[in-house]
Amino acid sequence: MNSISSEQTFTISILSSEFIGQVYPCLSVFEAHQLQKIARELHPKANHHCLAYRIGAESIQEFASDDGEPGGTAGIPMLNVLKRNDLTNCCAIVIRYFGGTKLGKKGLIDAYRESIEKVLEICTINPIEKRIRFKLTYDYGLTSQIQKLFHSHSSLTIENESFEDKVIIEASLKSEHSKDLIERLESFEHQGVTLEDVEEYFS
Repeated sequence: MNSISSEQTFTISILSSEFIGQVYPCLSVFEAHQLQKIARELHPKANHHCLAYRIGAESIQEFASDDGEPGGTAGIPMLNVLKRNDLTNCCAIVIRYFGGTKLGKKGLIDAYRESIEKVLEICTINPIEKRIRFKLTYDYGLTSQIQKLFHSHSSLTIENESFEDKVIIEASLKSEHSKDLIERLESFEHQGVTLEDVEEYFS
């Protein structure tokens, strides 16, 4: 699975109709429909504001709207582009200003598909990783042992750390690398190490 790093816009013109393709990182169905609402507000004179999105990781929610175009000519072609690129947590919108010439069903399908293909060409697409995050608390005397253990896991990222009565570390690493690390950290519990807030997420 992949995601996009930032929103992008690309405009194409076909037989005097203008198609403004937009893609956004998007983490919820509500956010996707809000983005469509904003598109309507920013382009009130446009004829169509078509929407497609894929949200989620293990269970993906998909949606496609033709927004007044003939059924199956806009939203589904847009959604299929997202699927072919294995994108999720991504919202696609195409705003159409009708130029007076009808494109026909095939012409519309090609136009909406191309609108999203073109905008994705200028996007940075990143793989989505399954990761484990956790919080670790330990005495200063264990610092060298904990750091040595951390250094043996190249995908580990320190997200936050504080040094008070004890050392408190918030970190994450790739899920496939986590089993060994979590087990080894748990083996320090008899020395006062506390491992908590262990959870899986996608990034």
